[in-house]
Amino acid sequence: MTFLIRKMIIFFLLFEVGVFFVIYCFGPKSIKTLHDIYFQKKVMQNEIIFLSQENKKLTGLIEYHKSEFAKEKIAREVLKMKKPHEKIYFLKN
Repeated sequence: MTFLIRKMIIFFLLFEVGVFFVIYCFGPKSIKTLHDIYFQKKVMQNEIIFLSQENKKLTGLIEYHKSEFAKEKIAREVLKMKKPHEKIYFLKN
């Protein structure tokens, strides 16, 4: 092999290594992209935990408002309803 061919092969290999490094670090499936996806996964998992806790709390409120006591409380306090032969007194603040 001549000196020129050897230099061209070395240059070509170094060029390929450089291109590989750039794609590996900055390409569409690079380490940075994988790190970002992992971070998004953690954020979504935390959001799922928060929303499931809120869902349980709201389910409890729904069950509470289905009870007869809650229905009567809403009817008396919010809608100002009364039972027959009952007097309602309002307090002024």
